[in-house]
Amino acid sequence: MKTSRRAFLARLMREAWALARLGAGRFGGSAVLYFAIALRLVWQESRPRAVWHKGIGNRFLLPGMPLPEGKQKAGQFLLPGIAK
Repeated sequence: MKTSRRAFLARLMREAWALARLGAGRFGGSAVLYFAIALRLVWQESRPRAVWHKGIGNRFLLPGMPLPEGKQKAGQFLLPGIAK
């Protein structure tokens, strides 16, 4: 496994455990009970978002980046997490 991938996965795990501990502290129980959903949330936040444009293909957008100019046409959609 490449070092950059290993560092990325290690960061994900640290953030997921921190979020699980936060949930356990707020709602009770152990962090193990919250870890699966915390990992899903952290993984979802780390994935790039994509917008499909005919003739161009996928454009990957990170959260907070402005959308490309132009209107959506029939058959195009925005992935969750990308605000208009």
